[in-house]
Amino acid sequence: MLITRATSFNLTILHTNDVHAHYNEINTFGGQCNNIENCYGGMARLKYKVDEIKRLYPNTLFLDAGDQYQGTFLFSEFGGTIVHTYMNLLGYDAMALGNHEFDDGIEGLLSLVENSDFKILSCNIATSGEPLIQNKFLKSGIIDVDGEKNRHCRLHNKRYTYTIQAR
Repeated sequence: MLITRATSFNLTILHTNDVHAHYNEINTFGGQCNNIENCYGGMARLKYKVDEIKRLYPNTLFLDAGDQYQGTFLFSEFGGTIVHTYMNLLGYDAMALGNHEFDDGIEGLLSLVENSDFKILSCNIATSGEPLIQNKFLKSGIIDVDGEKNRHCRLHNKRYTYTIQAR
C-alpha cells in the first residue's frame, strides 16, 4: 500500500529592483514632494507596506534584484552606507548585485557587502583577483521559510541578467 501525504505551502515574494537610491517620496512628476496628498513612494511607505504584508502572510521573502546604487544626491553623499542602512531597516532577506553596485569600484561595494544583515548573491563574479571582496557574497543562497528551503541565484553577462529560483 502506498500512502502519500500532500502538503501545501504558500510563499509570498516581495521584490524590488532598480531603486537607484530613490529613498524619499516624490510627487506625481517625480520631483520633491511638497503636498502630502500628491506624494508617492519613499522608504517610510515601503516599510509600512512590507511590514503589513509580512504580518498578513508570515511566509514572505523580501528580495532585491540589484541596482540600489546611484541616482540621487543621497547616494552621492553617503554611498553604500545609505543603501545597507535602508535595506537593513526594511528587512530584506537577500539581494542580488546589480551592475551599478560596481560603479564606485570594489571600494564602493565594501560598505554594502560588509554591513548588510541580508544575504548578497551573485553566481558568476570571479573574485580571485579582488581579495577585498572574496567571500563577501554568495553564489547562491538558501533561505528557510517555515521549514521550506528556497534557493536563489543570479547570473550576469554583458547583455542580460538571468535570475534562477528553485525550491
